[in-house]
Amino acid sequence: MGLTAFNEEQLAVVHHAVEIAEEVTANYFRISSSEWKRMRYDIKTLQNLTQGEITNKAFAQLFKYSREPQVPPRPQRVLDFYLICLQDHKILEALIREPGLTLLCLCLYILTHELVHVVRFSKFFKRFDCTEAEREKEESSVHSMTYEILKALSWPDMKHVLESYTLFREVDRVVL
Repeated sequence: MGLTAFNEEQLAVVHHAVEIAEEVTANYFRISSSEWKRMRYDIKTLQNLTQGEITNKAFAQLFKYSREPQVPPRPQRVLDFYLICLQDHKILEALIREPGLTLLCLCLYILTHELVHVVRFSKFFKRFDCTEAEREKEESSVHSMTYEILKALSWPDMKHVLESYTLFREVDRVVL
């Protein structure tokens, strides 16, 4: 059985969610447009993921890649790059399972959540490589920040998504 990828119409909604998520995340962290453009990350959907980037355990995965630049003046400096891998099949399953969800609001939550991680790791607020206990606390913190970022939106459909993640903000463990 193959995994279901977003169709063209759904991809347009995802792109819209990306634009909003970037804007609200940058505003929350007070990141200028020029600084935001220097953030090294990309977002992929199922049709562009490798087998190792696909999971059935989450709506998205975040990978960190590092490389040493070959261009002077600082060839010794390691550059980190983050890859947000959206799991179309899991997102679409949730939309079928939960009648109150919309693709735009769910993707906005997921993307904002992952971009908060990218900012925190890029600015060294948190380390990408950490223990499982630290990772669980980080997830709880990021869910809380995502809530703070998105609660100001007055979209009725967004309220349902935010309420769905209440337990993730209130406990120090992650339940998948």
